Amino acid sequence: MTNPCPVSRIDVARSRASGSLTIGSVFMHRDAFAVVDTLPLRGASARRGADRLIPYADGLTPKRRRRTVTEVSLQMVIEGRIDVDGDPHSDPIEGLALNIEWLMSNLVEPLESGDGTRGASLTTPGGGPTLTGPVHVENMELGDRNQTGLQLAVLDLSLPRGRLGA
Repeated sequence: MTNPCPVSRIDVARSRASGSLTIGSVFMHRDAFAVVDTLPLRGASARRGADRLIPYADGLTPKRRRRTVTEVSLQMVIEGRIDVDGDPHSDPIEGLALNIEWLMSNLVEPLESGDGTRGASLTTPGGGPTLTGPVHVENMELGDRNQTGLQLAVLDLSLPRGRLGA
């Protein structure tokens, strides 16, 4: 598949193969950066609860489990040759720094109002349901980078309800 943006090395269409993610007002599949795979957002949620021990009785009395907060890590790639508006950068290393700063300011920095969550929306491919719910963006950890302005990163999310729902 040919990338429609001749400057960016991110295959945006392929990054959306498992679903299109928006966090707050930030669409996460652009020529400047993209979440590589959204499947971890559809995984099983963490559970809380435990069976009850009854003194002098054999075994345990089963108790219902409930969803609890779930931590999810999403792989990302950040491109330095193009900015978040789709315009080329003349210096890919400087462009990478600007794109990372934009992501930090618009996505990663904690919100100072409300409960601190951002709304997330995951449009599933093939006409499936759109999954929505609140998320906390916990961190964006930068990984390997090359000298041409291509940076790997991991976006850490916390889902207070345990998962996104339809």
